[in-house]
Formats: sequence, structure tokens, C-alpha cells
Amino acid sequence: MFGLHPATPAQAGSYRVEVRNAAGAVSSAPATLAVQPPPAKPIVVATFQADPTLRGTPTVILPLPDGRVVVAVTNPGDGTIDPLAAEVIRLLPNGQIDPAFRRAGVAAAEFAWQPTIYRPEVRQLILQPGGQILVTGYFGSYDGAVVPGMVRLRTDGTVDPSFRAAITPPGPPRTVRDFVAYAPIAAPQPDGRIVYLTPEGEVRRLLANGDDDPSFQAPGIFYGARTLAVSPTGRIFIGAGSVLDGRSGSVSALLDDGRVDPNFPRYACAPVDQLYATSEDGVIVGTGWDSGPIRPGDTGTRFPVKTFRLRANGTLDATLPARDIALAAPPAPDGSLLLTGGRMVKPDGVTEWRPNFGAGYDYHVRVQQFAPDGRLWLGGDFSVYNGTRTQGVALLNLDAAEQLTPPRILEAWADPTTFWPGDPVTFRVVAVAPGPVTFSLFRNPGNLVASSNAPELIRPGPVGTYSVQVSNSAGTATSANISPTRATGDARVVRQAYRVSLTPGRYNEAFWVELSSGFQPVRAEWLRNGVRVAGPPGGLVDPSQAGTYVATYTDVFGNMVSTDPIVVIMEDISRFTNLSTRAPVGSGEEAAILGFVVPTGSWREFVLRGIGPALARFGVEAPLSAARLEVFRADGGLLARTNADGTFEDGPIGAFPLSSGGGDAALRISLGPGSYTARLSGIGTATGTGLIELYETGNLASRISNLSSRVLVAPTPAGSAIAGFAIRGAVPKYVLIRAAGPALAAFRVDNVLPNPQLEVRDESGRRLFENDDWGTQDATGIAAAAASVGAFPFVPGSRDAALKLTLPPANYTAVISGSDDRGGVVLVEVYELP
Repeated sequence: MFGLHPATPAQAGSYRVEVRNAAGAVSSAPATLAVQPPPAKPIVVATFQADPTLRGTPTVILPLPDGRVVVAVTNPGDGTIDPLAAEVIRLLPNGQIDPAFRRAGVAAAEFAWQPTIYRPEVRQLILQPGGQILVTGYFGSYDGAVVPGMVRLRTDGTVDPSFRAAITPPGPPRTVRDFVAYAPIAAPQPDGRIVYLTPEGEVRRLLANGDDDPSFQAPGIFYGARTLAVSPTGRIFIGAGSVLDGRSGSVSALLDDGRVDPNFPRYACAPVDQLYATSEDGVIVGTGWDSGPIRPGDTGTRFPVKTFRLRANGTLDATLPARDIALAAPPAPDGSLLLTGGRMVKPDGVTEWRPNFGAGYDYHVRVQQFAPDGRLWLGGDFSVYNGTRTQGVALLNLDAAEQLTPPRILEAWADPTTFWPGDPVTFRVVAVAPGPVTFSLFRNPGNLVASSNAPELIRPGPVGTYSVQVSNSAGTATSANISPTRATGDARVVRQAYRVSLTPGRYNEAFWVELSSGFQPVRAEWLRNGVRVAGPPGGLVDPSQAGTYVATYTDVFGNMVSTDPIVVIMEDISRFTNLSTRAPVGSGEEAAILGFVVPTGSWREFVLRGIGPALARFGVEAPLSAARLEVFRADGGLLARTNADGTFEDGPIGAFPLSSGGGDAALRISLGPGSYTARLSGIGTATGTGLIELYETGNLASRISNLSSRVLVAPTPAGSAIAGFAIRGAVPKYVLIRAAGPALAAFRVDNVLPNPQLEVRDESGRRLFENDDWGTQDATGIAAAAASVGAFPFVPGSRDAALKLTLPPANYTAVISGSDDRGGVVLVEVYELP
């Protein structure tokens, strides 16, 4: 018996058998051998279909060696209603949620400012040698445990109590920063210690149990630091990038003990987004786009987005030609690189290829991570990927031999199905179509009106019959006819404003006209006092926009309708313009903290001043001899720092002048919407009475609506803290003023002022109002006022102080002291009430 083991395609053909002996030979009839090709490997691994109950968008994927995968997802919600705004879940090799792993989530700190902006988020999942998982991100707690910024999970998903990351930043709380999470970026070293990057740009190290490593010798703050990586030898790479002061990015290296690596010169590049250490002690760098000069006269070097590799000596590695395209994922196990757009670079650094990622790769994928076996995990906003049902997570074979099949359309529709003349209509299609794919929109078959590589096509909506074609190299599929209809109706003004009061310097929110549902205008003409104008008052309101307005609307058919006259008047307002606080100042816990919020609107310009020596001119005893002023974002990131003896350009803010070289500090800074803190401290061992001031210099659009200051009250009457604020305008302002002492204990503030006494005085020093315990004066009204502005509540019967007042425009001071001559930390707050 003869056989072919195994048969190959080259052995296919016609065969016959011949038998011979001494007497002769005989042959069999011909037989045909056909060798079938092996079954095609699919693009999507069908044995993994993510659990349909998995909700949210994957942000981090951690493949495990046994085929399971840990996923962090961000759920819908604003972080206040849904406390588990981000969860960590483990999926089994078949995609089902693993019941043996505790499904839990992170939450914002107990009192987080602006939770819709600073939502809880998991940013890293790091597998440790014992199978534990290190979780980092923007959060205050995990599964109910207070672990701001970093937590370690045991193999069953529960919090590891033997690990407590000592990453709380040193120094005193910083008003807003007191109550928000701390978001480090971490990388483990080979010996189990953990290097991490603080939001300020400082590199630190934790021991294996989470304690701070006192032997680590990092040189200080790397301004603009964004990411870091650790090589197999423990070498630390830091990627930085900032547009502040025109600085671009760089890559720096430290030795494993934190000292600057003398063999790796700082490498200048665009702002660094990603770093991945190589086994040769070099580093792969992925940069973002450095868009050019940010101010007149800035001629510094600028860089495009790049992916490149640096050698161990800090020079560019020419064996990987730099690509003008960003990295899409950490390197594959064999060293291949995945670039955005689906291009792969093989380990030789030169050869490129594009795997068949199937349909959906370009539009719905949010995160990518290679598995240990070289397959690719995808996470994103999808429930079907390339025709396979899988909820938000898919596993791909990058060596798929799957042949492209013709597209198959599952659904196609118009959005909206009823449109107004001139309105756009979006045609959407859901198809199983391995890519690359082209989507085409036809009107009245045969008339191509739009084409795209995205499954959404937008077209202004003339009446007609439409169809969508989906094409790939294997064929074309055409949807059923789609016939959106045009809305019809009468033309009239249903409701309108007749008298509108607007405030100069604020955005117009009160000017409105409602037309009938069947009338859709394509043109509007506005008259003010009979003269044509561009439109109604919009953007920042100007006093010149007062007058009588009439609008005439016209649709595509020539139908016209006009409003009745709308009278616009201007009203002035009163508003906060500056805040100052005078108190004993030192370093650490004795720093003075000023907090403020820039509401929604355009950027604002402020002058901040930290004053010490200049106070001697006003008879203040023992003033702070040398001042340092710092400004922080809500996430704790350092924006600016000015030491004493700076150059001051106060400008027209109405403040007393400072002298350069006098030991005071000041800076001018532009800030966008958000929460900020300014910190005044002494340089070195300097202590004394200090004054911290905030002035706005313009832009009335989005005024400051609340101010706060955290200060230390000394245990004597002479140690009282003084917070000053100014109201400018033409009408009185309704305000809430609070002195929070005992209430701060709930936020883990030490040494709180146990019984603050609050006084409000006019600019001549005359006492106008006072309060010792807030519950003794309109407790219900004060509690309701605090709730209306989002202030944290006082506990009924607490010894905090508060006043709800109506104050005319003027200068005021709030004096806070300990009514029993005891000192401590107090938070002074001034809110504008609705």
C-alpha cells in the first residue's frame, strides 16, 4: 500500500499503479487526486463573542496569558448619578463575563468639582508577576475603598489590602484639588517596584507594597511630562510635550535609581504621546502634532506627528525609518508596530503590510492591544464586528486567510425620514462587508449624489427615491429604495419675545422666535429701528444692540412671515471682580490657597499676586519675606510658578504697585473654563503674614461666580484671616459667604478651625454682619442657598459659620477668627446666588 502523508496542492493530478514481476507488468486504470485547500482562517475569532450584557465603551484592554481578557469600560452617566462611571471586568476566553472576578468600578472623590468634565476614568491596567492587576486613572475610590489614583487587584478582582499606594501629593490640600482624584501614570520596574509620573511632571517610585521609595533620586519636575516607560534593565524614559511658553516635546532618560542618565542626551521632538521601551534599552516614540508658533515672534523648531525609535545612546535608530503617522497600539510580541489607519511595520522596521481588519475598523474602534500570541484585541462602540456578534470587544487574526465576500446589507434608512426644505438628510446603512468598503448614494436610480468610505452619507434633501450601494472588491450590494418625505404646513409665528432684557458683556440667552412646525425658512432678514442688521443680538451683548427688532422669514417656496416688534433693552449687573486673602503664610500646611471657577465661555485673563514684603508699607507686622506663587488645574497639574523677585506687569487692575526685586510674586495668566487654585507659600523657611490676590482684567462674558480661599488661622485674635472681595456694577448682589472649619474634617483635612467666627466689614472697617454658628441664623435658607450653587452641605448643628446677604456694589472684607481663641485651617467661600 502506498500513500502521501500529508498531501500537498503540488501533488494533485492523475495517478496509476503499475505492478511488475519476472514474467511481466500490469497497470491499473488512471485515478485522479484532488487536494482541497485548508479552511480559511477567519478575520474575527468566532469562538470569542463578548457578553451582550457588557455596556459602555472599552478604554483599556489587558489580555491575560490564559486567554482571558480584562477590560475597563466607561459607562454612560456624569459620575454623580452613576457612581460606577468606569468599571473593570474580566471576560472568559469565550467572551462571557467571568463570574469568578469581582466586577467593580471606580468613582470620583466624595466631593468632586465639575464631575461632567472630570469624570472617573481607568487609564491603565498593568499585569504584575503574581497575577495581580495594577489599576491607575482618575478616581478617588475603587469598589468603595479610598485609593485615589492607583489600586492593586488580586486575581479574583478584589482590592489587595496589602498594597496601599503612597501617591498623595505632599503639602497642604489645595481647595479644588482637596476633593478630586490624583491621576498618575505608572510603569513597573523588573524588581517589582513601580515608577510613576505625577500630574505635575515629577517622577517617583513606590516599593512593591506601595510605600514611597526614599532611595529614588529623581531630579525634580519634568515640565510638560506626559508619559513614561521602563526598559527590562530598569531604565526610565520620560516623554514630555507642552505648548506653554512655546515649548515642544522631548524624550529624556533616567537610570534605574532615578538619576539622570548621562549616556542619553535629551532628544527634542514633537509632544510625546506614547513611549515603549525596547529589549535593547532603547525606546519607541509616538508623537502628536506640534502645530506651530503660538505667539508673535516665536520661531522655535516645530515637528509633525512621528513614529520613530531611539537607540540606547539617545540617537535616532535608522533601521526603523521614521513614519509621519502615529502609533495605534503598543508593539506586538514580535516587535511589529501597528500604525493608525491599519498599517503594520514588521520587526525589520522597513516592511509594511496591511492586514485585513474587516468592516468597522476605521469607524468604531477606540482601543487596540496585542494578545501574547500575536492576535489583536479591539475595543470600541460596536455590537457586530465584520458580521460577528460581539459586544464592544473583538479578537482578530491578523494572518487571516479569509477571502473577501460580497457585502450584505442588513438595514438602510434616512435620518430623518421627514425633512424640511434645505435641511440635510443623513442616509445610514448597516452592512456585513469585509473591507476596504465604499458606500455610494444614488437618487432616482443611476444618479450618483454622494460617495464615502464611511457608512453615513449626508445629502440636502430634495424629494426623490434613494438607494445605498455598498461595494468591496468581491462585489456590490444595493439597499431597498429609501424615500424620505418633505414636511409641509402653514407659515406663521407661533410665539415670540416682545420685550427682552439683556446684560452687556454676557451671552444672549433670552432672544427667541418660534415658527409653525410646517414652515422651514431658508432666509431671515432683521431690522433694528428700521435699519437692516446682520441678526438679533448674539454672542457677547453690546449696549449698542438695544432697539426695536423685526424679523422676516422666507422659505424655499417664497412664503414669508414677519414677527411683531421686539423691544430690546439693556440692564447692568453687579459682579465679582477680585478676591484677596490675608493670613499667616509659611510652607507646607501653612500655605494660603485661593480657589476660583471660570464658567462656560471664552478664555479669561487674570492677574494673581502673592505679596509679602510690600505689606510692610501698610504697617503689617512680620510680613512674609520671600513669596512663591503657583497656579494649578483642577486635576492638580501645575500651570505656572513664579518665585519672588519676578518682573511685574500688573496693568490697569486698580491694585497698589509692587517693586521688582522686592520679594513679592505676581503673574498674568489666561485660563479657559474650569476650576483652578492659586497657592502662596514661603520660599525655603520664610514665614509671615502674606496676601494673595486675584484680579480679572477683562472679558465680561463669563464672570466669576464663586471664589474660595483656604487659610490657616493662628490661635490668637491677632491671627485672624481676612478675605477681601469687590462687587462692581449698578445693582446689589445676592451672596452666600461661608467659613467652613469643622466641615473640612469630612474631607480628611487635618487641624481644622473648630469654631470659626465670621464677620463682614465695609471698606472703612465697620462691622456690618456677623455669625458664629450657621444654624443660629436662617439655617434652612442658608442650606437651600448652598444647595442651589452646588456647595457641599454643612452638618446640622455644626459650628461652621455662614451668612446669606444682599450687598450693594463696594469693597468688602470677611474676617475669620476662632471664637474660642483656637487656631486651625478654614475654607472661606463667597458665592453669587441665583
